[in-house]
Amino acid sequence: MPFARLKLLLVCSLIASTALFAVGVAIERSRSESTETPSGEISHTDEGTGGEGTTESGSGEGASNTAEAATTTEHSNGDAVFFGIDLESWWLVGVAIAVSLGLALAVWFRPLRSVLALTGVVALVFAAFDLAEVGHQVGASEAGLVAIAAVVASLHLLAVGLAAATFRAPEAA
Repeated sequence: MPFARLKLLLVCSLIASTALFAVGVAIERSRSESTETPSGEISHTDEGTGGEGTTESGSGEGASNTAEAATTTEHSNGDAVFFGIDLESWWLVGVAIAVSLGLALAVWFRPLRSVLALTGVVALVFAAFDLAEVGHQVGASEAGLVAIAAVVASLHLLAVGLAAATFRAPEAA
């Protein structure tokens, strides 16, 4: 395959995986935020008033429910911690997006062997995290997010293969 086509496919796979990654994170974030309850408040239905929802400040029985909800929220967010770093924090997502797009630009404008090797390694690391996310979403029974994470992982693995093929091309500097 010609060098220019390999380079184009590599850049396109990086951009597509980055865009789909951002969409998946936004969807997951919006779903998790819509299910959380602010601390100190419990939302429940009061059977004595015909099922209308009420909110209580944390005292008495409500305080134990608040602690229970906080523990659940901390546990669900704790699944995404790696070496003490929250993998789903917005700043880390932004860094991953910037790195991926930066590598795509570097491959397009300066397709050096060192850039191609770095791109392959970073794409492989991203694919490993994407596959872990597939497992996490399967456990959470989120079929849509499973599909998105699987496609992102596939695109990152494609990028690894394309980076290796482009690296081996005689035109690579």
